[in-house]
Amino acid sequence: MTPDSPIVLFLLIAGIAGLSNSCIWAPLASTATHNLPIHQAGAGAGIYNTTRQVGSVLGSAAIGALISSRMAAQGLGEVQAGEGGGAAMGSGLPEQIAEKFSIVLSQSMLLPASVLSIGIVASTMFVGHASLQRKAQAGTSADRAEVTG
Repeated sequence: MTPDSPIVLFLLIAGIAGLSNSCIWAPLASTATHNLPIHQAGAGAGIYNTTRQVGSVLGSAAIGALISSRMAAQGLGEVQAGEGGGAAMGSGLPEQIAEKFSIVLSQSMLLPASVLSIGIVASTMFVGHASLQRKAQAGTSADRAEVTG
């Protein structure tokens, strides 16, 4: 992200993110509740939705705090750039803060990238664990069949 980055690039990335979101939420909700007994499906869906909402709120708060912290570190804590406080109407950010603000926003993107990386690693561990558990169950079922057979 730089002040002279083309807006088309941001629109393309936002479009891909929007399409990805529309393709993930329904399967994720189904996956979160698919192994539950019928009498616990409502409670499971409630827990899933509550966890998702709390995660969204905590994520938004973390990004806001990080941006605020990085703005203070770049010396932008006292700058009045919005609401007509330094930029002429429609002209964007003043030149003296545009580069620093761009640095702040690019640094703040490291938090979601880090959380996403942690999520990917955690997901692969869950999948690996489930596969090992199925193999162990298959092994005990085969042992039982030999004993009874």
